[in-house]
Amino acid sequence: MKKIIFLHILFCLTLGLSGQTQKISRGDVLEIIVYNRPELSKTVIVREDGTVDYPFISGIPVDALSISEFRDLVFTQLAKYTGETPIITVQYSHRLSIQVVILGQVQQPGEIVMPKNSTIQGALVLAGGATSQAELDKIKVFRGEGKARDTLFVDLYAFSEKGDLGLLPSLQDGDVIFVPGLPGISDVKVLGEVRSPGNLTVPPGTSLLDVLFLAGGPSGNADLNRIRLYDNREKKDQRIYLDELIKENRFEEIPIVNPGNVIVVERKTRFLMNLADGLRVITSIAVPIIMIFYYLGAIDRR
Repeated sequence: MKKIIFLHILFCLTLGLSGQTQKISRGDVLEIIVYNRPELSKTVIVREDGTVDYPFISGIPVDALSISEFRDLVFTQLAKYTGETPIITVQYSHRLSIQVVILGQVQQPGEIVMPKNSTIQGALVLAGGATSQAELDKIKVFRGEGKARDTLFVDLYAFSEKGDLGLLPSLQDGDVIFVPGLPGISDVKVLGEVRSPGNLTVPPGTSLLDVLFLAGGPSGNADLNRIRLYDNREKKDQRIYLDELIKENRFEEIPIVNPGNVIVVERKTRFLMNLADGLRVITSIAVPIIMIFYYLGAIDRR
C-alpha cells in the first residue's frame, strides 16, 4: 500500500513539473483521477466560459491554469469539503473539440468552442443564429495563416436545396468564419426634426438616444415624445416616448436601433409651438421690466 501511495505521489510531482508551462484552454479534455474515490474520478471538458463540470469547482474558471495549478485547485477544494487528504492526478485526454472565430451578421460574434468535424450550421447555432440581413450564400471560411491561408466559400442556400453534405466542409481548429450582410444593412435612416437628417452607419448595440446624438441632436421643434421607430423588415411601428423615459431615468427602456430601421422625429403640435413662442415673448418682455423695478427699488431686495 505504501509503495502504491509513493508511486502516485511521485507521478503527481512529475506531472506537476511537466505541466508548469502548458496552459489549459477552452476545449481541452482533462482526466481527473482521485485515488480510492472512483465517484470523484472523472473526465471533464473545459467549456467556453472556462469552467468544468466537477464537484466543488464548477463555477471557477480554470482556463489559463497549468495542469499542476488545476490539480492544486482540485486538491484544495476536495480537502476542504470532504475533510480528507486526497491523492489526485490530472492529465490531458484526447482533444474532442475545436475553437473557431465567427464574425459578421450573427447574433453573438466571437470565439466559440465546438465538437470536432462540426460544420457552418453548428457554428451559426452556437453564435445565436444569423441575422435577418445575412447573405448565407456567400459565407467565407479563412483557414491557415500568411501565404498559406485558404479561403473556402460556403453556400447554405444551395445546401438547403440539394442536401449535398459535400457543400458543408468540416471546420478545423483556428478557422475564421465571416458571414457577410446585404449592402447598406448597417445604415439607419433618420428623418424629421433633427439637425442632420439622413443615413447613418451605426455599430451594433446603438440606442435610439445615441442615434439622435449622431444625427446632430433634435431641433428646437422636435417633440421627443412623438418619435416613430419603423422596422421595415419585421413590419413593426413603435412610438417612443423618449422625453418621458429620460425624465424618469428609465434609460434601460430606450430601444436599440437595428440596421435598416427608420427613425422619424415628429414636429411639436401647433398649440405647443405657439405656447412656447408665447412664453418666450412674455419672458423677453417681463424680464427687463422686472429688472427696472428692481433697480428703482420698487422690489424689496432683502
